[in-house]
Amino acid sequence: MAALGDLMVVNTKSTAPLNANAPSDEANKQVSNFVTVQSFGTFAVAVPVLKTIWELLKALDDGWTKSFWTPLVISFIYGAWQFGISVSGPNRPAGFMPKVSAGVIATANAAMVAAAVIGLTETTNT
Repeated sequence: MAALGDLMVVNTKSTAPLNANAPSDEANKQVSNFVTVQSFGTFAVAVPVLKTIWELLKALDDGWTKSFWTPLVISFIYGAWQFGISVSGPNRPAGFMPKVSAGVIATANAAMVAAAVIGLTETTNT
């Protein structure tokens, strides 16, 4: 089982210290997940892309798309897609609990992306 500190770092090569896809060539060459190139493809890109999809849907339809439920559904579809990518293929986690853990993380991330797409001021106004 990974230590809590392991959740925030990834192993990298010394020649590509910001690439989390590069297998480590040193025992202790680690960087934060937040500073890897791959982090650009997650939250920072997902939010504007999903926001654009929501805005497009609102422009095309005058009904249900204006609801805050729409970006929530869009974000959970995106999260399910990311989860599917993570638990399939040659590097999929082995065993039941790693897959459950990936599902919990995907759900939490989808909720955070939905909140960001909606906008913090809109979700906190009463």
